[in-house]
Parts: sequence; C-alpha cells; structure tokens
Amino acid sequence: MNVIFIGHDLSYVKFYSQIQTAMSKRIKITSSHLYFRPSAWLYAKLVLRLSSFTPCWTRIFRSWEVVPELDDMIDLRFYPKSSAIDQREKFNRLFGSYYNYVLDVISNTKCDLAILPGEYRLFEQAALAALRTLDEPPLILFFEAGPPGYVYFDSTGVNANASFALAGAINQNTTSHLPDFSLISNSRKFSLISHYSLLTVDILWLFMAKFTRGLLDLEEYWTAAHNRLRSHEINKNATESLNLNTGNYIIFIAQVRNDVNHTHFGISDYMLEQHLFELLSDDENFKLIWRDHPLESSDHIFLRISKSFPDRVIRMKGMTLQQALTFAEGVVTVNSNGGLEALAAGLPVRLLGQSYFSKLKGVCDDNEIFSTYRKRIRDLGFDETIKHDAARFLQECFLPINYRDGDFKNAGLAADFILSSMK
Repeated sequence: MNVIFIGHDLSYVKFYSQIQTAMSKRIKITSSHLYFRPSAWLYAKLVLRLSSFTPCWTRIFRSWEVVPELDDMIDLRFYPKSSAIDQREKFNRLFGSYYNYVLDVISNTKCDLAILPGEYRLFEQAALAALRTLDEPPLILFFEAGPPGYVYFDSTGVNANASFALAGAINQNTTSHLPDFSLISNSRKFSLISHYSLLTVDILWLFMAKFTRGLLDLEEYWTAAHNRLRSHEINKNATESLNLNTGNYIIFIAQVRNDVNHTHFGISDYMLEQHLFELLSDDENFKLIWRDHPLESSDHIFLRISKSFPDRVIRMKGMTLQQALTFAEGVVTVNSNGGLEALAAGLPVRLLGQSYFSKLKGVCDDNEIFSTYRKRIRDLGFDETIKHDAARFLQECFLPINYRDGDFKNAGLAADFILSSMK
C-alpha cells in the first residue's frame, strides 16, 4: 500500500510517524510525507528520517502561477481578507502555485491512500484538487482532533462535513481493539530546545512572508504565534475567585475566530453577540462564565457583552473546563469540541452554529428548549440520558487517542481503522 501523509505542523509529523509505524507492523506499506510549515518538514526529514517531498514552504516566495480552469474549485470563505478583488486574485494565484507544486511532487508517486487534516485551508484545497486529477485517485481520509483524548478519521470531511454528523452515529469505528501499548516512538528523544528552535524557524518564515508577499493564507498562523506570545495577558482581568455556592452558571466556550466566522459551520461576530445578548436578556437568573480559547481572547465581544450585563458576565482563571462543568447548568458555544465535553458530562448545549454533534440529545437550537433543560438540571442534577448518548457517540465515532497532549500510544487503533477503510 502507498500512503501520503499531509499535514501542517510538528504535531502532525509525530502522530503520522506513529501511525506509519503501526501500519508497517500489520502490512507492507510505502509512505511519503508532505508538510506545509518549515518546522514540520525539518523534523520529518532530519530527525525522523521520513520520506518527505521537497519542501513546499519555499514556494510562497516564488512567482505564482495562474490556473484559470481551477478558479471554480477555490473556496475562500475561510479567509476573510480574500473578499477584496485584488486579494482574491492573489489567493487564486497562490492556489495555482500550491496546486502545481503538489501535482509535481506526486505525479510520479503511486498513491492508494492520502490522509489530510481538513478541506478548507488553501493548501489543503490545492492538495485535494491535485490528488483528484490523478489517473487513479486515492482514497482520501480526513483527520481531525475531537474533544480531549479523542480523534476521528472520515472520508467526507471534518466537523459538520463528517459522515456521522447527520445521523449522530453510524458505527464508524471498531471499538473492540485494545490499546496498542507496545507501540513506541521511532524517533530520538526530542528536547524542548530542539522544539523551540524549530518553532523559531516558523516565526522567521512568517516574518519573511509578511514583509515580502503578505500573509494571505498564513494569517491564521501569524495570529496564533502572536497569541501564544501574549497568552499571559488573557487572564489579567479574569476573576480571581467566585462564590460557587450562590447563583446559576452557564459557560460560554469561545473559539478561535477563523474556526467560527469563515467556514460553513460558524456565524459572524455580530450574530454571536446578538445570540448572547438575547440569552442574557431572556433570563436574568444566571451568570455567564466566559471561557476564552487558550490561544485567543475574545475581548472584542466580551467587553461589549460585559458592559451591557455588568456583574453577570465573568471571566475566570485557574479552572479547567472539566472543573467548570461540575457546577454549570449548561453550555453555549458556536461549535467547539467543548460542547461534546459538556454533553458527556450530562449538560445541555445551546449550539449557535453547526457541528458534528448537532443531532445528539441535549443539543438545543433555541433558548426556550435550552431553558427547559437547564431547569431540569437544577431540579434533578446532570442528565443521564444526555450523558449516555454522548458516550455512545464517542465510542462509535471516535478513537481514544490523546492527540492534543502528544500521547500516541493508541496509534495502533488509528492504523487498524485506516486499514479497514481500504477494504
């Protein structure tokens, strides 16, 4: 079997290398790796000695090709700045460059399976377009991290595009496998110094792009890097303590703006603010605990909402989402994975966008139903029906792999699922 692994950063390299190791224990495979960021390519090539295509990150500094026949294939809703006519042309030319690059490197490579992280970033779209032009297009599986401790693979897409989103669950994953605890990393010990050195390379790369050709599709990486540097400021104005013995609490789980504003599944900042305003206006008997995303504060909305509802909208630090869920009566989110965490804890979720868990019990699409569920939580405690449905969904549609914390000892489960998808 010939497999191409496509990813963005160091986490993908580490996870894919574990999957490759697990697959090679089961069948004979030939694999190639294609990574977008310099740190990922350097780590894959120099540290893990993986078979990696020539780096694509140098491509962004070359002249970009126009591929007119591909114009209809490009979906730029993930990129808010692409709406301007001059920016649209730049994105189109950059897409053509990515497309030609991927086509060049895979044209002489037989590919039975390609694994990608998604379908909306410009490089992902170009890779998909190139793969689908092959005489024998490969099976494509999309990989995405779910709630903490889980991942999923799907042949139709990620988030609300996942095949299990409409039905709630389709018995997608086999759950009888035991974790492959014997699997060990095939890399040398990777020191923190090496890790930060490679991330520094990414920062320099972003600086070069910013001042030579503009960030364009790299805007999200620039924002993420900036937010990591200023993450300590997010908790500056957070409430030091909260008397949890008084009042009723709803948690708002904020997200990275690109994840909710510019894909098919989110809503605009204006609509988000309106939904929160209506929720707080309809019921004066609860306080809203504002949970920022770890990599991005939501000051632009939080400050306006908290000004309109003083003493009712609270930022809190020093508490994990799991801890906060123990005293909340519900959760509000656009489509964060945290919503599924809340359902698994037996809490209702007011969903403002679209998500793969939209059809589960306890998911509410209006404030009245949400209020009814919350009253039941106050009277009877956590809802076991909601909890059991979420547990079933996790078992049927996800694999227990702790991708976010870099714990890949269960990568054998991913290998088994991938191989079963080829049958």
